[in-house]
Amino acid sequence: MSKWTQDETPVCAELFELALSYGLPTILAKYVGQIQTLSKDNLSDFITKSTSQLHDPFLLDGMHHAVQKVSEYIDNGSKIIIFGDFDVDGVTGASILYWGVRKAGLKDKPLVYIPNRFTEGHGLNLEAIDKFHSQGVKLIITADCGMGNHTEVDHAKSLGIDVVVTDHHMGKNELLNAEAVINPRLGNYPFEHLSGAGVAYKFIQALLSFRFGEESDEYNSTMESCIDYVAIGTVADVMPLIGENRVLVDWGLKNMAKSRLPFIKKYWSAKLRNIELNEPFTAEHIGFQMAPRINAASRLESGIHAFDFLTSVKVEDVIQKGRYLDFLNSERKSRLAALKESQKLIKYYVQDRRVLIINSQSTEKGLFGLLASYFLESEDQLIAVLVLGDDPNGQLSGSARARSGFNWFTTMQVLQDYFTRFGGHAEAAGCIIERNKLEDFLRQFDKLELSYELTQSAKYYHGCITCGDINEKLVTYLEDLGPYGEKFPRPIFKITDFNVLRSRRVGPGGRDLSFLLQGSLGVTFKGIGFHLGYLQDQLSEATGLISELNYNYFKSQEVQIRLLDVV
Repeated sequence: MSKWTQDETPVCAELFELALSYGLPTILAKYVGQIQTLSKDNLSDFITKSTSQLHDPFLLDGMHHAVQKVSEYIDNGSKIIIFGDFDVDGVTGASILYWGVRKAGLKDKPLVYIPNRFTEGHGLNLEAIDKFHSQGVKLIITADCGMGNHTEVDHAKSLGIDVVVTDHHMGKNELLNAEAVINPRLGNYPFEHLSGAGVAYKFIQALLSFRFGEESDEYNSTMESCIDYVAIGTVADVMPLIGENRVLVDWGLKNMAKSRLPFIKKYWSAKLRNIELNEPFTAEHIGFQMAPRINAASRLESGIHAFDFLTSVKVEDVIQKGRYLDFLNSERKSRLAALKESQKLIKYYVQDRRVLIINSQSTEKGLFGLLASYFLESEDQLIAVLVLGDDPNGQLSGSARARSGFNWFTTMQVLQDYFTRFGGHAEAAGCIIERNKLEDFLRQFDKLELSYELTQSAKYYHGCITCGDINEKLVTYLEDLGPYGEKFPRPIFKITDFNVLRSRRVGPGGRDLSFLLQGSLGVTFKGIGFHLGYLQDQLSEATGLISELNYNYFKSQEVQIRLLDVV
């Protein structure tokens, strides 16, 4: 059992009092008072999440030139291709660009290209660009990729193809010779944490504003529809849900309930929520249900399956493609389970056993990132994991994951001589290593004097409440305070003063734990502990329940305790 302690971050008295004035219950006002990125000047924006807080897209470096140039290509009826990365952020970003360029007046539909995870990897590649040239393409617009593709951009230009990069990564070549580079990490844009889908959205917002004005139907209808994609891409890519992202995701989640996009309206809306009870979409719907299904396409086959699902307009096509993604997701779960238990895994612990590098000896390239996350979560001492496996070109392909405090991207920069290519973020990155360099890579990695915080064995809850403190008013305020995610987690409480009326193991093999609590005031609450069936005996002896609170919409809207641990 993990050790849980209360988060002792000081509560800002001024913020606490101001949060109370907004009507927040005391326990939530204290939580808000601990958020170090907040102040009395921005608390109102944080709570209201108004779209008036969104920044002008033309503040992004290169935006004016980008929209003028793309507008010329549209007016000339040139052949344009959208090149999107194969993960959720890239596919949703490509969907935004696809609809946006069409709405901007392109005579023919833009072509769309999603690279193959297994044979092409992330980003532009020379073979694809040659293919585009043979098709008569004059302009490539990227989604969630391109920053590390200096050679590929130059090759495209040599063939008479312009490239407009929309991305949020920082590659080895930060500034490209592209026609335009739209990236919130460049220049003086006020918010650098946009997702790839968010950057694509900003580009289309600027393009439609430039062509038709912000009062036009073309502008407003596209901005409203495409905000759903932004929410999905932002949450799935684990971007911080603060600042502009908080507003974009909140708007997108609320819009999904009335979305005009067929993949939501005709498939996911009824499948993922209780529409009769008007259950709202949440970031959890994206993180645990939408994102795995979208990602399953490229992990097992091709990301184009996901793009087709996200952009199909015929109901029968949406249903068929949605069911196929469901099938791929189930297959992904089975194959990941087998890989976890594989006897072929070769493990190398470095940095005093705080970093694990695994040679999986597997060709299941699409599962390496998931396997890295699994080991990171399973072994408390680990702060970073890299899983390598067989690449079709004879090299080793890898996916890396890390806890907050370790930066994979900067670490890979230090070791860049060992990589054929690499890229990504601090906590999620990818690479390709020459097979004959692996042993030297491991030795050099172990010698690095890395600057990072040690993994803490303790886990933190944000406040103590009794079972009698739980009510619908508290949970309603808690839900309204969302969306929750990276850099703004859902509050975790230690619940005391309760009686366990009954408990039972449910789900496949008794995997989960269902229970009923009663407080001192006689009120009862249902609870669920996913993957915690093994805690049934300890539950009856527990003095505290480490839990989250939310609403359950199974048969009726009711308060639910989501158990994380017992103490």
